[in-house]
Amino acid sequence: MPVTLGYWALRGLGEPARLLLRYTETEWEDAVIVLNQAGMDCWFKEKKYSLGLDFPNLPYVIDGDVKITQSLAVTRYLGRKYGLFPSDADAAKVDMFEQYLMDIRNGLTKVVYGPKEKFDEGKAEFVSKLPQQLKEIKQWYQRRVRGIGRACSIATEIHRNRVGGCCN
Repeated sequence: MPVTLGYWALRGLGEPARLLLRYTETEWEDAVIVLNQAGMDCWFKEKKYSLGLDFPNLPYVIDGDVKITQSLAVTRYLGRKYGLFPSDADAAKVDMFEQYLMDIRNGLTKVVYGPKEKFDEGKAEFVSKLPQQLKEIKQWYQRRVRGIGRACSIATEIHRNRVGGCCN
C-alpha cells in the first residue's frame, strides 16, 4: 500500500515531505486538496475528521496504520523511515537548523502578509538581513552536514523548502 500525503495544491509546509518521497523514489499518493471552494469544502466538511487522524490538520501522512499530521512531524517520520534522519547525537543540530530556517521564513511571511502600508519597510529590513543569514547557513553546511553523515538528509529537504521558498 503506498504512502498517502495530503496537502493543499501548493508547495508550502507539505513540500519537504513531497521532496523526501520523490528523493527516496517511494511509491506514494499525492492527495492534493485544490485551492478553491470545492477543495476546501472537501477537506473541512468531508475528509478532515473522517481519516482517523489524532490531530486533523495538513499536511498529513497515512502509511498503513501510521497516521501523522503536522509538517515537522510528517517530515521527521519520513526522514526516519527512509534513513534520512540523523543519529540522536546530531538530531538536535538538525532541530536547531530547522528552527533557524523557520525564523527566516516567518520573517518573509510577516512582510508578505503584513499591513500593505508597511510592505516596503518590511521588505527592506528582510532583504538587509538575508545576506548574513545565508552566510550563516553556508557556514553551517560547511561545518556540519558532512558531520551528520548524509549528502541528503531531512535538513537538506527542509532547507530546500524553507529558504528556497523565500529566495526563488
